[in-house]
Amino acid sequence: MQFDVPTMVEALGSLVAVIGGLYTTYRHISLSLKIKKENEKQAILDEAKTELDKVSIELNEKIKDLEIELALAKENITKDFVHMKEIYSAEINELGSKIEALRQDLQSQHSQMIELLTRLVGKS
Repeated sequence: MQFDVPTMVEALGSLVAVIGGLYTTYRHISLSLKIKKENEKQAILDEAKTELDKVSIELNEKIKDLEIELALAKENITKDFVHMKEIYSAEINELGSKIEALRQDLQSQHSQMIELLTRLVGKS
């Protein structure tokens, strides 16, 4: 078997060209897949960010609603406290008046008993 050098060089050149083409195709496919995966990852991140923004907006709205509700509750509690304070003050004043009336009544009864006892002792 005889090898002809120009034929072998031509065959080796063709082989190198084919290998180079395969390598270029492999790199192109690999790069395309890498870009596709990066795009998919970015799409997922963008979607997650959008969802996070929606949830954040909803939570901020709920926080504002709760703050309003809390302010109303504070206002109602303050009104109730002032009302109860007024009621208890009025009741304390009324009880003070009743105690004063009982004190005067007791003093009057005591004076009457002393007067009665004095009469009884004077008659004896």
